[in-house]
This record gives sequence, structure tokens and C-alpha cells, in this order.
Amino acid sequence: MSIINEKKLVPGSTIINGEKVEFYENSQIIEDNGKFIIIFCGHTKGDDGKPHHYLTKLYYHEVGTNIYEMILKEWCDEHKEGLEDPHINVEKTPQGYYYLSAESKPYLEGTGNLNTETFKSKNLRTGWEWCPDLTIKPDPDYKFQEYSISSNVNYYLGDNKMLQYYECRAFDFWTHSVDQPYHATISYRTFDTRTDKEIKRHNDFIVDWAVCDDVWYKDGYYYLSAHNFDKRLELPNNAWYGFVLRSKNFDKGFEFAYRPTLNGYTIGEVYFTDTNKIRFWKNNDEGMFEGYLEQSQIGDNMKPVIKFENNKLSVINVVSGAKYSWQYSKIKDGYTGWLDFGDTYTIPINKQVNGYEFWCYNFNLPENERIDSIRFVYGDNEPAVVVKGCMDPEANNYNPLATEDNNSCTYDVPNDDIDVAAIKAKTAKIRSLTIEIDDLL
Repeated sequence: MSIINEKKLVPGSTIINGEKVEFYENSQIIEDNGKFIIIFCGHTKGDDGKPHHYLTKLYYHEVGTNIYEMILKEWCDEHKEGLEDPHINVEKTPQGYYYLSAESKPYLEGTGNLNTETFKSKNLRTGWEWCPDLTIKPDPDYKFQEYSISSNVNYYLGDNKMLQYYECRAFDFWTHSVDQPYHATISYRTFDTRTDKEIKRHNDFIVDWAVCDDVWYKDGYYYLSAHNFDKRLELPNNAWYGFVLRSKNFDKGFEFAYRPTLNGYTIGEVYFTDTNKIRFWKNNDEGMFEGYLEQSQIGDNMKPVIKFENNKLSVINVVSGAKYSWQYSKIKDGYTGWLDFGDTYTIPINKQVNGYEFWCYNFNLPENERIDSIRFVYGDNEPAVVVKGCMDPEANNYNPLATEDNNSCTYDVPNDDIDVAAIKAKTAKIRSLTIEIDDLL
């Protein structure tokens, strides 16, 4: 992976107003007028000496300064709620507002499900107003949204319309376990920035087993960063891993694009700060987030996208310095083999066989970072090679390679079986019809 820059932005914890605050995940990095702003998710400890989610607050910090300020303290005190997992749209609306959404946590643990609250301000540091009509509560009428709603991501679509992705949780009795009691998915809703009222709430999920972190639009694609939320997966250090999805539509069709990695490990949460870079959090040994790594959006380990044309496979999103290794397998018997290296591969005639599948990956990456392209199945993804001919083994011109019969079969017929009189009668009739047609013309 090409690391452009690495910075340690915060010490993992700091003293604010005489109290130790520990910074954890879901803390957004924002670049605003040349300043790096971090909206932190900060934990303080209760009387038992442990950090509790309901004590979580949000903090504003300007990187490189000693400015650490709690935001929305008055709202938290009034509503007896903690706030966590903040996200702010990076482009102001025509009305001049930023919108901040955050997961709300009841002061008394176990007394309520998680909601998502939305606030707006014309200044990232101060002036946040609550938008009560934009609260998203769990609702069993929406698929996988009956337990809690959290981890919003905001993106201004234009035309006074704000997009919000969010994590929705539900008890899944088919897949849950002690370690994973509920199912997490990503859904979305839109709202009008003129009225601060909801336009539409999606009645299904668009990404499964994931939690959203950020969204960006570039070169005709919506890029949605997320991290996994299935603890049953075998991961390094039982950690979350971040990945990036993309789609040409904000409401459907997301496919895996790539995942940022470092030293063979996948890294937590990904945030986009401009069109050419991403930044993602790096945690210290205690699990607190203390810095970020920065790389181009098109990472070395981006999933190859291949196309097929005239029996030639090509990588269409070639990464500089990558060495693509082409593989194939016979679906019927499971045999797998290596073919060649290169950005393209021409399928030889002996492998132009229906049911053969082909794919590639970047061989220059460590083995545990390689990502296969989507597999191209010959005769499935593209029309199979059609060989027209006679398919009757008893015919004179039988073609054993034919895949489509074109009624061209010829046969040896004994003279004794030929009805000469019938043939003469049919020939005379054809001639008569031909003369009649000529007369009409």
C-alpha cells in the first residue's frame, strides 16, 4: 500500500477541564478552510472507574492547537443522553448549514434503544441547533430497523436534499450468537434542508453486515466507506476492518472496491477529506484511536475490474506498479491453475470452453492482502462461442464441434427409395407458381 503520510493527531487521551477524556472510534476528520478539524467521540469514566457509553460526549478539536471543546453539552444534560458516532456533511447546504448526526445513548444503560439525532449549525465549533423532526427511531415496520438506529453519515445531494446513511440493527434469530446478538445493516433516508423534514426512509437495507463511516462522490461513483460488524469472522486481533464500496447510484448497487491495509492488517474506519485522498484511523495498543494514515483513494489493493472482448480479458482500473496474475478453474471438477502475468490475457482456443472461469489479482501484494477480481465465466458473462452445423451423427456432414444445428445435414439415400414421379410433380408446380409471380410483376 502506498502510504502518503502518517500523522499522530491526538495522544489517545487528554485532560479537558480537569477530567481525563479518552478518544475512541467513530471520530470524524474534516478539512475546513485549511484547518484539520476532528469531531471526537470522547469517553469519560464513571464512579466505578470504567468508561460507559452513556457518558460519551462530542468534542471539537483543531489539529495542532490546544483547543478541545465539548459541543452539545446542554442538549445532553437536558435529554439525559450521551452522544457518539458523529458525522458532518463537508459541503454546506444553500442555507449555509452543516448537519451533524450522532447516535444518542440513554444515561441509564439498558433503559432504551439507540436513536439518531440531527443538529445543524453555520459554524463547526458553536451554534448547534437540534432538529427534532429529523430524529430516527427504531421502527419494526422497516426491515432490520426494529432494535436501534445509529452511525449516521451525511452527504448533500444538491437541490436541497440531504442523504443520510445509517446503521440499523435487529435481532436475527437465525444468525445471532452470544458474541453477536444482533444483525447490523446499512440503510438510508433523505430529508429537505429547507424544512428539516424527512422526504423518504428506505424500507430495506442496501449493505449487509456493515456499519457506515463516510461517503464521497467522485468520477460518477458514490464511495461508501464502512467497517464490518460480524464478530464471527476470523479477523486479526478480533478487530474491525474497514473497506470501501462504490456504486453509480446512492441507493443501490454497491460493490466492493478496496480496503486500506498496513503491514498485512486491515485498518478500522475510512474517512474522505478530498477527492484524491482518504484518511483512516490507526489505534494504539490500548484500543484508543490516536492518528491517521493517508493514501490515494485508488489504493494498491483495489479490487481489479475486468472486461471481456473478443476472447481477451483486460483490467480496466490498472494500478501503477501492479503485477496482475491470471488464474482459471474448471467449474465442473474444481481444477484451478495459473495462466500468465499482465494487464491483459487472451484466452486460447483450448480454454474457450463454457464453464471455465477466469480472474486475476495483484501479485505484488502480500498474500493476505490480495483481492480477486469478479470471476468471468466463459459462456455465462458473455455469449458462448456458437458453432453452427449438422449435429446428427448419422449424417454425411456431421460436425462433432457444432453447438447449434442449422438443418444442413445430408444423407445417402438409395435410388430405390426415391419417388421420381413425386419429385417431377413438385418441380412442375414450383415452375407454374414462378410463372404466375412473374406475370404479376
